Amino acid sequence: MIVGVDESGDFRAGTRGFFAAIFIRPSERDRVVTAHRDWERRVRRSLALNNELKGHVVPDRFAREFCNEVLYNANGTSVGYLAFAVDHTPASAAAMDLQRSLFASGYNEWADTMGQSDDARKRKGATSVRQLGDWIRGLAPIPFLKLLTLGSILPELLEWSLGRSIADGFDTELACSRS
Repeated sequence: MIVGVDESGDFRAGTRGFFAAIFIRPSERDRVVTAHRDWERRVRRSLALNNELKGHVVPDRFAREFCNEVLYNANGTSVGYLAFAVDHTPASAAAMDLQRSLFASGYNEWADTMGQSDDARKRKGATSVRQLGDWIRGLAPIPFLKLLTLGSILPELLEWSLGRSIADGFDTELACSRS
């Protein structure tokens, strides 16, 4: 399976950011890539942009088109996707800052517990866990939301894709190569 994650928006107050993630069957990759390129070309032309969409706010109608034309496949052969918008308001910024702080604090508490262990490997690992907490604390809004997106979509859609692949008969596409 292939995982695609992308976002659009500039994170200025009063704007809306758009995030999307999709699991793609290898046999569906070309269809999704072509649909994405076509959609992006149309949006860039409509918004009179000469460069890529990164850093630009995508109006809601284009976000809906993206879901309907790129992520969702009317033939029912895609595995699954998650798409959501984030309104950049003082309240959402405060909520994100709080969540980031809670994540970082959780990692620091975990590191403290590991550091008090009798197991030398756990004590040594405490430094890495603390560094991860510090890294999360310093993340800017877009990378932090991408982290949250990956943390919620990957386990859910991976679980769903396994059952779907067996039921729909494309489980051979999930085979792993052995080296």
